[in-house]
Amino acid sequence: MEIPNFLSLETEEFRPETYVAPPYSTAATSLCWRYDPNDQTSLQSNARIIQWEDGSLTLQLASNPKEQYKISSKPLAPLNKAGNYDPTLDTHTYLAAAAETASVFKITSHLTHHLKPLPTNAETDDAIQRLQENLIAAGRGGKANANGNGIAIIDIKEDPELAGKRAEAAERLKQREDRKRQQYADREQNRT
Repeated sequence: MEIPNFLSLETEEFRPETYVAPPYSTAATSLCWRYDPNDQTSLQSNARIIQWEDGSLTLQLASNPKEQYKISSKPLAPLNKAGNYDPTLDTHTYLAAAAETASVFKITSHLTHHLKPLPTNAETDDAIQRLQENLIAAGRGGKANANGNGIAIIDIKEDPELAGKRAEAAERLKQREDRKRQQYADREQNRT
């Protein structure tokens, strides 16, 4: 399962005596685990995946059981179909765990689906709000104009292309007048 940004996974075992509570927003969306106090070979978690009658999946956290995250599921291996099976075209994905005593990995499971929890509407709205705030901050770029905001407002009263053409015509007129003055000055100098 891919863990998205709006959820977190505690890598250390949950122990009530050493647990330090993170901020509420993190604690409410953290997946925690521990060994069962009665059976040290099995694991317990504050999360569960529910498969509904229609085949859809949801993730439920104990911190907020009424809020459920939809899970998108994508097959990692081709579905079993009738016909010739070609093992060279097949791919397999396995879950491995590091063995603590040796520098090896132990294959624990064959994975058949890629699962990805999707945000709820509340998280989507928060994400959109954060994106809008980031865009506004990026637009400011740390600079403020006379109004105090960071977006520079350019007041255009005439067509920039028309203004450019007028400026070019004025430059040609000035060059023509400069040539006339120079020619007049040269003629006066040649007379004397």
